[in-house]
Amino acid sequence: DDMNHSWCEENNYRHGFTLYSSRSVFNRIVKEGDDSLKTVFLLPTVMSKIDLQSEGAGSVELDGGLLEDLELVKLIAETGNVVAKDISCELVKLSSEGGDICCHGLVEGEISAETKNDGDFIGKNIGGPLVEITTQDGDITVWGDVKADRSKFHTKKGNVLINGSLSGSSEFLQAGKGNVTIRNVTDIGAVLAVVRFGDITTKFAETIDMNSTLEVETGNINITIPFKHKYRINAVAQRVNVSPRILNKGEIFESQRDDNWGKREQPMEMFTTSSCTRSEVDGILQEAS
Repeated sequence: DDMNHSWCEENNYRHGFTLYSSRSVFNRIVKEGDDSLKTVFLLPTVMSKIDLQSEGAGSVELDGGLLEDLELVKLIAETGNVVAKDISCELVKLSSEGGDICCHGLVEGEISAETKNDGDFIGKNIGGPLVEITTQDGDITVWGDVKADRSKFHTKKGNVLINGSLSGSSEFLQAGKGNVTIRNVTDIGAVLAVVRFGDITTKFAETIDMNSTLEVETGNINITIPFKHKYRINAVAQRVNVSPRILNKGEIFESQRDDNWGKREQPMEMFTTSSCTRSEVDGILQEAS
């Protein structure tokens, strides 16, 4: 055609768009939640980098269902929400200082998502070589699956819920008060979970390729294990409640004063399905902790 496409040449690749509006419009958005101002960008289907940022109460949203060859997607909001839908990209950065982050469909790549204050992270299916999700007081919720080589879920006062299957090596850190719930850890999944005040609830597959460690400072650990499992279980707590079908495969010890766990105020119970002695199990648990 006769259209001039010089705007997309390499030396003219970068473009910016700045939108100005009266203060009254922004005040109305903040006070009344009025969506008086909305801007829609229609992008070419082949894009390399997309950087959308919003100041004030504005939200940003990107639907990447038709986009190809993406290397970088950066969505940043000050106090508004960040919405990402169907994005496949090498590097995905999502951030909101005062709003929520929502991922619809499948979002995959090297993902870094962070909210401040009470902002929540809500996703459907996420995956990639590395997934890092951090909140302060907000919850982390993934309604579908997490398929990542490595994933990290860190929060201070929020709950963490993986409602689907978890694959890959995953790290969960609850530094304040909250629960960690993982519906299903697959045979290629591994969990390192530490909770200061709260519960850990999860279910493991029949076979697992890597070790998992679950630790709670104040709270309970509830795990479901198939009847025919092909791995060893080592546990320590003030009270270890084990179903009879698993209890018959192992042995319970009570900590002694010379044990690492025996130095606590109350005696601890140690359970293992391995053939190790009490002192060996004590060392294994101490090393894992």
